[in-house]
Amino acid sequence: MRKSFFVVLGIIFTSILLGFFVWKILTRKTDSVYRNFSKSNWEDVILEVLSKKDPDLEDYSYASMSLAEFNFHLLTVPSEKREKVASRFAEKSGLKFFKREVGGRTIFTFEDRFFSFLPEGSFLKTRALCKKLFLGAEYETVDVLSRYLVKLISSNPLPLYNEYNQALLKSLSVGSAKELDENGRSKLSKLLEYFSGKEDSPFNGSKAVIEGKNLNVRTGPGTENPISFQFKGGEIVFILDRDSRTETIAGKRGSWNQIVDLRNGNVGWIFSGF
Repeated sequence: MRKSFFVVLGIIFTSILLGFFVWKILTRKTDSVYRNFSKSNWEDVILEVLSKKDPDLEDYSYASMSLAEFNFHLLTVPSEKREKVASRFAEKSGLKFFKREVGGRTIFTFEDRFFSFLPEGSFLKTRALCKKLFLGAEYETVDVLSRYLVKLISSNPLPLYNEYNQALLKSLSVGSAKELDENGRSKLSKLLEYFSGKEDSPFNGSKAVIEGKNLNVRTGPGTENPISFQFKGGEIVFILDRDSRTETIAGKRGSWNQIVDLRNGNVGWIFSGF
């Protein structure tokens, strides 16, 4: 009786163990979409997902992130070859691309057919948003970045804490908050307040109050840069970046800080004394 009990127990344990290994094998990320993404083969990821009869949400997420990576990659292609590369990929994929001139650069960006399939507030959508904001800060227009920012600040920052912080920081520095409405600015303010108190966030200690009156805000660190706007005094801002150099201005030693004004999303540099 006792022997048969242990035999049955052994069979049950073996079955559970076998089932676990079968599950692990069946759910391993061995498909070519994941493999190509992990190898930075952005074009292959996009083309495969487009060719699939029934892509799943993971496929759409990888394709959306790959498209952001490919748009960013186009910035590194020599200017004389950029349009040819974009046209060739458009022909292979059937995706449309847009061309515009920004600051003397010709920028090409492809439409994202995958992003809209991802559920709002989901981990997969937040992951794609972080990628699109972090990389898109280099090539997207402010209105596009603002739309992504609205979605990001409405999602949970904890599952992708580092990526979320970096995407927020990078996009705010190029003015992504300029087109937020009052509700969006309120959400962003609460979020930055939260991160300002976290030691593991790049926003740690970033909250500041403007003390001086008619304080000049410049387009870059240094008095050689033109004045963008002025603070009257008393405004609450968040510091995005700090220039490592120190200098003396009007007898005061200090450094330059890049700040964002959440009342309007404006970004600029102010001199702060020690």
